[in-house]
Amino acid sequence: MRTLGTKGYRSLVQVGDWVEEGLVLASAAATISDIKCAGPVWNLHRAVHSDDQVEVFGAVKAAGILGESSVASEIRSIVDDSQRDTRLRVEALGALARLGDRGAAGQLANLDEDDGDLGMQMERVLLLSELVELEVATGLLAQIARETSRPDEIRAAAAWGLGATWHDQFSECWSFAFDTSARVRRHAQAGLGNPGPEHVAILVAALREADQAPLAAALLARIESVRQLIEAVADRRSRDWALQSLGQIDPAQVRPFLAQVSAEDIRVLDALWMRNLCDSYNEPENLTEIRFLAGQSLRAPEFTLD
Repeated sequence: MRTLGTKGYRSLVQVGDWVEEGLVLASAAATISDIKCAGPVWNLHRAVHSDDQVEVFGAVKAAGILGESSVASEIRSIVDDSQRDTRLRVEALGALARLGDRGAAGQLANLDEDDGDLGMQMERVLLLSELVELEVATGLLAQIARETSRPDEIRAAAAWGLGATWHDQFSECWSFAFDTSARVRRHAQAGLGNPGPEHVAILVAALREADQAPLAAALLARIESVRQLIEAVADRRSRDWALQSLGQIDPAQVRPFLAQVSAEDIRVLDALWMRNLCDSYNEPENLTEIRFLAGQSLRAPEFTLD
């Protein structure tokens, strides 16, 4: 007898659902143990010459990732053919860069080649972001992000590419984390990742700068740089933000060092720990939900009888 609990069966109804006659309650896919390719094996070399442009695109992308330098000349011919699809030619440049063509990354970074086509410029930046193994690509992304004449979307994408998801260049991202463009600085800040030991001194120094201190404090708290923060408390220029950062760290990590700070600073830390670690009402997600619900409130008009 088959039941809803039988292995391989998936229930299509839940407790409390209304079930009518004829409704399917559960289903299962038949197991196939001898899966075989329906057609011939895909051949990358033939695919590069295919009449199907989607297949050519896939072959070009695969060639770069797999390091198939045997088709480099065919890919170069695609780049040089102005009659080919622009998106394909841009992808071909990315493949050539992966295959060791020293000039390909520079060609890829030539955004002006696209005559103001923002979408294609974005594709170029995204491809540069993918080239994480190439130091030259990192430099080109940084250069694009610095070009303030570029649209914010392009500069922000370049800053994002420099971040932890792609090139993982903390110092480069930090240099754009306070850009005049909100879009650029937010992408840079979101992409920063965790700082390394070599970045801690920069962050501690940033506690003295009004615009940089909040982010520096958050990052130092993230990596629990307790010793350096305790030292920063002694500097009147960085004291307040150093305390704010310590107030974001588990008290168990900080208490062994409290003999080095004043009784007043300890009271400040106790208040910060209460706010940051114990205040469930002011927890960001909770506040977001409460504000959303408060915005739904409607007051019915008063009704009086004459």
